[in-house]
Amino acid sequence: MIEQLWVDKYAPKSVEDMCLHATLAKKFKDWESGKEGMPHMTLAGQRGIGKTTLAKLLAAANSEDILYVHCGKEGSVDDIRTKVDDFCKSMSFDGRHKTVIFDEADGLSKNAGNGSSAQDALRGIIEECQHDTRFILTCNYINKIIPAILSRCNPIDIRFSEADVLKKCISILDTEEITYSKETMMVFYEKVLRKNFPDIRGTISVLRLWTSDGVLTELDITTDAEIDDFVDDLFKLVKADDITKARQLWLDNEALFCSYEELAGTMFNKLEDIKQRMIIGKHLAEMPHVLDKEINFMCMVYELFFK
Repeated sequence: MIEQLWVDKYAPKSVEDMCLHATLAKKFKDWESGKEGMPHMTLAGQRGIGKTTLAKLLAAANSEDILYVHCGKEGSVDDIRTKVDDFCKSMSFDGRHKTVIFDEADGLSKNAGNGSSAQDALRGIIEECQHDTRFILTCNYINKIIPAILSRCNPIDIRFSEADVLKKCISILDTEEITYSKETMMVFYEKVLRKNFPDIRGTISVLRLWTSDGVLTELDITTDAEIDDFVDDLFKLVKADDITKARQLWLDNEALFCSYEELAGTMFNKLEDIKQRMIIGKHLAEMPHVLDKEINFMCMVYELFFK
């Protein structure tokens, strides 16, 4: 029998299970319980923090009729004007509000110049159907959503602390009866949780890798040769102008590497061009201050060959 992934096994079943700032948690619980009517909203924040899970929990608590739209796959103008419009104008089975979730809504096209972008179409549907349909958007980059939508689906910045994530990890270890000490927990906190924060999903994935023998143990996952091969593969894809595959390669392997700095060091040693080395140095200096280290890292890789 295939073992269930911890990120799935310990996915929140209610708002109570979410890592959230106390004020946000109370508000979401009120909407989940029906104590307050759920408004339209845009859940914003970095990837891996539970935006989609939260949207689905709120939708399930408030509606029987739910439409989920992954905007990266089915967020065209035609999808909005047909699939979404048809759903919003259909009759609800239980008489309650219907709910539409637009996941990764910052991927919807905007500013087409003639009012025909996907976001323009969505704005029109929200205006027409807002009385009997609730709209929940999720996004990584709030600035990519047009103001006309944000004024109707108020943005909510999902926040929590490193302590909240640590508490979640300890709860998982206790449930799984994993042996750990204060010392090993602090090593995990410094080397994994702080590096990945606020990516809860990535942190839990690595936590599982550190506990394969029933004991929380620091795991040196990769060898120098494996890191070297990975960098070579990444460079080949970028040089071939296959940007999408290059980023996917990184996302598929992100949890396996100790740090962005380690990979950047390997890249620095591989490159002899002084301008390329200076690009790496510049991005490393920015790394502690950026909101999304993965985006900064991939921009560095692109800049090495396309500046």
